[in-house]
Amino acid sequence: SIIFDELPVHDVVTYSTIMEGLVGHDEFIPALELYHKLQEEGLKADKYVLQCILKVCATLGAVRQGMQAHDTILKENFESGSGITSALVDMYMDCAWVKEAEKVFDVDSHPNIMSWGAIIAGHARQGNYKCVLQSLKVMKRQRIQPTERMFSSILMGFSHGGLLDEGYQCFKSMIEEHNMTPRSEHLNCLVDLFGRAGRLEEAVLALKNMPFQPDLVSWSTLIDACRRWGNLDLGREAFENMSRLNEKGAGSFVLMSNLYANVNT
Repeated sequence: SIIFDELPVHDVVTYSTIMEGLVGHDEFIPALELYHKLQEEGLKADKYVLQCILKVCATLGAVRQGMQAHDTILKENFESGSGITSALVDMYMDCAWVKEAEKVFDVDSHPNIMSWGAIIAGHARQGNYKCVLQSLKVMKRQRIQPTERMFSSILMGFSHGGLLDEGYQCFKSMIEEHNMTPRSEHLNCLVDLFGRAGRLEEAVLALKNMPFQPDLVSWSTLIDACRRWGNLDLGREAFENMSRLNEKGAGSFVLMSNLYANVNT
């Protein structure tokens, strides 16, 4: 803020550049303050500023301010396919305003892959399995190929929601219906799905069946599941495998310390 105040000229491009930097470093409150300063100076926000502030509102759960940004978008008639739609959908979904997110998505007559990704990931975060499945079917009918990142978001959303069966069905759909080869992030999400549900044997089986060497994320995910369910023996085994990959990493020792602390309480 001090550097910004010393600039001789305050224009929208300057605001946009600094806000993007703040958001990129998770400095959401200063970014929101900068947006208010832009408004106080009577400047019109461009689409980049608005996309930034929508991400801020999504993270902070500031739906009212997000709605004000939405009003600005409508007044300025920004194109729906410019990334604005996906940012709006993300904001409303993260604030649990699912109906509003769906309205925004439905207004776009030709949603791009970013918009599809936002609506599907949002439904996954909200645990709306049927909506995720229906969206994937519509995409298939329209011959729009889901991305690997999209399935990562789906699996992560179901994992955090504790929806094991739904997440596993989407994992199978990725392979069987969309002919996609799972990458490490997808398989790590699968390990997390089983781990959060307490199905540790299946989590280990998923690790062993990986077509490549499990990485640090794989083993740390399993250790965290062992902490959650108090399985010290399996946690030690995962720790040994993780240590071989990163002998000097302090993170593995922190995870094991948490595991021991949880078992002993």
